[in-house]
Amino acid sequence: MCKRPSEYFLSQGFIWNFLDILSSFFVITTAIIVLIGLDIGDSVLIIGGTASFVIWLKIFYYLRIFRSTSSFIRMIVEMFKDIRVFLLIFFIGIFAFANFYYILDQGNTEKVVGVYGGSYTGAVIYTYM
Repeated sequence: MCKRPSEYFLSQGFIWNFLDILSSFFVITTAIIVLIGLDIGDSVLIIGGTASFVIWLKIFYYLRIFRSTSSFIRMIVEMFKDIRVFLLIFFIGIFAFANFYYILDQGNTEKVVGVYGGSYTGAVIYTYM
């Protein structure tokens, strides 16, 4: 990785390399926050939960070793590659409707999106739900 970092992330198995770096980053960040005793509220739970989730995702990398699971893991990776365009269109629609609800809710006295704090992030969550 030290000689050519771009090759590490642009190789064919870049998703597994990315998960390695990401999991290491989240675990080290969580450990530092806990050991130093920083009081960042619930954010440490979000960072720790994300670290746990990414580590569980790495199990798919190790399941590629076995013949019975390797084809399924490859199929899942290929499906995520093919679904990118759909997800782009889907999230553009979500953000468009969230923007609509957010602007519309600013004029209401009874806040609909206000359940989530009246922010744009709350409008995105409201729209998705």
